[in-house]
Amino acid sequence: MILFVLVLVCVAAVYAQDEKSKQADDDADHRIFIGQADGSGMKPLVDLGEYRFQGAPVWSADGTKVAFHSYRPGRGEKDADAKIVVVNADGSDPKILGDGEFPSFSPQHQRIVFTRYAPNPGVWVMSIEGPEKELVQLDKGFGAGRWSPDGRKIAYTTTRENGIKLYVFDLIEGDEYTIFEEGKCPYTSFFRNFTWSPD
Repeated sequence: MILFVLVLVCVAAVYAQDEKSKQADDDADHRIFIGQADGSGMKPLVDLGEYRFQGAPVWSADGTKVAFHSYRPGRGEKDADAKIVVVNADGSDPKILGDGEFPSFSPQHQRIVFTRYAPNPGVWVMSIEGPEKELVQLDKGFGAGRWSPDGRKIAYTTTRENGIKLYVFDLIEGDEYTIFEEGKCPYTSFFRNFTWSPD
């Protein structure tokens, strides 16, 4: 009888530990949901298995695709391990394109500007078909970019030897300029989810 009680206690302790572990795993979940504008019909956009942390979603201009970053918390992955994911708006045909975070579509949704960590840190542009087709580095500093609605420019934050800056890269002319004059930026940081106005 004593042995039976001890076994039950051990099983209960293991069950309680499993429940705590499951709760910790669930707490690591950050899923992207899609629903109606009034909040009804909410459902997860896509099931990516172990890729349970999903963040920074952006729509393509035509509303057919969603891009975001994702990683596997169950394997101990963090932001630096994130991958760029592109999926149809109905959750079908998800594609993991490669490493990176904070994607932003070009107006015709053929390219994405995004952030990468070491060993290839910086602001990069790649094809939505993946880095094998096109991969170009805009800036080597740590930052994030956003495509302008007209497709002509990319604004991005970056850290360089003289601190963090906010730049605009003109894709037509191939040059960049800073928003704030040297030494006159009133801010110590910029959040990576900034965006352009429609015009």
